[in-house]
Amino acid sequence: MSWLARGIVVAVLGSLVGCAPGLEDATEEEPRFAAWELWLEVPERPVAAWQVEVSVHDATVVGIEGGETDGFHDPPLYDPAALVEERLALAAFSTTAVLDTGAHRIATLHLRQTGEPRFGLALVAAASADGERVEAHVHLEETPDEP
Repeated sequence: MSWLARGIVVAVLGSLVGCAPGLEDATEEEPRFAAWELWLEVPERPVAAWQVEVSVHDATVVGIEGGETDGFHDPPLYDPAALVEERLALAAFSTTAVLDTGAHRIATLHLRQTGEPRFGLALVAAASADGERVEAHVHLEETPDEP
């Protein structure tokens, strides 16, 4: 084989190696798991029922835990099939307990993240034990990594 033919073969093989699957630069981060706490802030009247809509982008919800307050320890109600979608409706109610004024962790979302997740968050409803609408606010906080 001539030098010219060998040079062409080397050039072609070199370009094919650069196009081979799995050999391109890995720019995606390694996935990590994180927990995000969902908080309900109740400024004036106690809450006995709530519904929140959460959308999660650049992450996958892999689990949901309940809250920290008596009557709301169980995971909120949700459609398990929606875990693979970007939008999730969560809801909880208690006939025996209420969330008094103040801030309450009402759920914890466990996420598989490959970057920094983005969230959409909306309080759909909050109601008192007698069914009256209650003013409240929601927010998410990432739990700190444990050593």
